[in-house]
Formats: sequence, structure tokens, C-alpha cells
Amino acid sequence: MRREEIPDYPEVALREAVINAVCHRDYFDKRANVLIEVFADRVVITNPGGLPSGLPPEEFGTRSVARNPLIASLLHRIDYIEKIGTGINRIRQAVAEHGGTELDLRYNDFFTATFRAKVTMEPGGAIGEQVGEQVARVLIACNTRPQSKAELLEAIGLANVYLNYKRHLVPLIEQGIIEMTIPDKPQSRLQKYRLTAKGRALLNKEGGDE
Repeated sequence: MRREEIPDYPEVALREAVINAVCHRDYFDKRANVLIEVFADRVVITNPGGLPSGLPPEEFGTRSVARNPLIASLLHRIDYIEKIGTGINRIRQAVAEHGGTELDLRYNDFFTATFRAKVTMEPGGAIGEQVGEQVARVLIACNTRPQSKAELLEAIGLANVYLNYKRHLVPLIEQGIIEMTIPDKPQSRLQKYRLTAKGRALLNKEGGDE
């Protein structure tokens, strides 16, 4: 009879990722700042600067090399960092304990931590809770015939504007749940979207049209 709060993403992991971005960003690179992007199916935290000098890729997550030791020391003294060098492992542990999130860590000129909500299917083909109501509406709308961008956004109760398309439909395309009917002409006025085999599998266990 009491409400239980179940966050979409592990809060400890998000907190650690933001602290890591602030602590280890390359402050000499003026082209970009720490960026936190929240989408319908994922949270992306990015900071300029890949792995710090002296830290080989094979030792990432097992050894700490502080790009900004003074900032790291300050964050440690004010208890934002429990122990220097443990942030990545804490992120991975929190994601594993949460169970509903996939973690992707990438580093080149930028360091990017992507937390993506897992798409699940209940036994018998029913849509799992983690899919979300909006995704379920898109799947149902596309089940009988291809839909236009405007029709899909209307189905989930959103205005037909590019920002809504980018946040709510593009992730489904990237995950291979829906696809364009005219992929070689993305901007075509006749463009519509249909379910892929993966998308149908979320509605029907056998992947059919029943």
C-alpha cells in the first residue's frame, strides 16, 4: 500500500559520472564543456578529454591518473569523492545492481558515459514495464501499417516538432525497433516508419503479425 520509488537509472552511477566529468575534463580545451543530455531512452554525459596521459586503455578502471589533481583533491576533501580512483568501478557496480540499465563508456578526444534503459519483453510477448508507455504506443501504432512522423508523435501525445522527433523517435530508429520506409531519402515528405523484426518481437513473441 506504499509507493516504491524505482528510478529509471541508478542515481549513484549518474552522480559519479557527473563528478568524473567535472574532475577529469580537459580544462585547456575551450571547444566544449561538460554536457548532460537526457533522451527518452538514455542519459549521455560527455566531457572534453579522453584518457589522461599515462593511463593506457587496458588499465582503464583499474588504475587512476588524475588529469586535474587539485580538483580531485578538493572534491575528495568535501566528500564528493569517497576514494580517488574508485569512480568508474562504483558506476559499473551501481549499474549492475540496478539491473535495468546498460552502460557504455567511450573515450577518444571526449569521454562519454551513456546510460541506456534496457528494452525488455515479458514471457508470452507482452511489453515489459521498462519499455515505457510512449514506446508501447509507437509499437501499437506501427503494428497495422507504417505511420508518418506526425502520426507517431500524435500517438504518444506530442507535438510534431523536430525536438520531439529527435528525443522520442530517433532513439527507436537507432535501436532498430522502427525503420524508415524510404531510408535513402530521410527528408522525403512521403517518409513513414514501420516496425522492424525487433520491434515486432516486442509485441509478439514469435515476431509475427498476429
